[in-house]
Amino acid sequence: MIVSAVADPTAFGPKGITDELSKREAIAFLSGIISNGVLLDEPTKELLRLAISEVSQLGTNMGQRIQLLLLEIKKQHKKFVVTCDRTRWQQQPTTTIPEKCSALAVNLKADVVVTQPSNLAAVRAATGAAAEVCLLADASQSNYEASRNRLLQIHKPLDELTPAEIEEFVGRAVKYASTIRFFDFRMIGSPKRTTKYVAGMQFFITIWEKWCVAGEPASRRVEVYTLGNTTTLKGFISGTDADALLASHIQAPLNAATSATVYRFVKEDRHPAIFHARGFEARLRAFTIDPGFDAVDTGGAIRRCLLKADLAAESHFADCRKLKDLP
Repeated sequence: MIVSAVADPTAFGPKGITDELSKREAIAFLSGIISNGVLLDEPTKELLRLAISEVSQLGTNMGQRIQLLLLEIKKQHKKFVVTCDRTRWQQQPTTTIPEKCSALAVNLKADVVVTQPSNLAAVRAATGAAAEVCLLADASQSNYEASRNRLLQIHKPLDELTPAEIEEFVGRAVKYASTIRFFDFRMIGSPKRTTKYVAGMQFFITIWEKWCVAGEPASRRVEVYTLGNTTTLKGFISGTDADALLASHIQAPLNAATSATVYRFVKEDRHPAIFHARGFEARLRAFTIDPGFDAVDTGGAIRRCLLKADLAAESHFADCRKLKDLP
């Protein structure tokens, strides 16, 4: 699941990258962001821009790989960069890099702030206990990196995790998403089964509302996606019927249970069919759930249930969203 970092841009320049070791540390840090992390930045992404400028001062041997990673993060900024709300940021009295790093760490609840030696004391003083502070050159030995690797290695089903472990596991997945999207090609079923789907989704929504630091609560949204004009275990269901059932049996109870606004989408599959996965998407990262949301209720997993980050599902869910809308 996701970890978050604030990066002092000068750490990627001559003051931070001084030898092969610090170069390797910077490469490993940025590779970790692409694997299961996000960089936190001000609304204009100024820190990322400055980091790219800083690394350009290094020679090709020292800076090329670092620059390519930073440019990849910039290219996919909607996935890898989380920016502070503009209104909230304008209220921060920040002028120096250490002050900006501290404000981001506090407002967006960062796991770590990485910096370079000449800024270390100032960043630590400004950040206090809000987040871990370390040199970029020492990032591989940080608590942040230990947490990042630990989260990558969680392969137990939800029913074998403690409530605290489940909350962190899910909370980190949704922490920076102002929109959470649920996908299930058979979300519509019998009233009893549909009630179980609602309870399962509500479990994830409750953790999302507790952990989310992206945007204001009133601007957050939940989206639910399923199929119509398809054959279910109960027979054929039209787009019109699927939409009506989705509205009354899932959208309405979710709207009543959350402060976010819930939107419904009924899709028509292609031939051959592509909509087959179950899971949710948070900030362009996808998480699949097996066997489905009905394996979870408002108190957690009620039977064997595996939740995992799924890179392949990112494009799959994107394709599902592009399917024709019904009715």
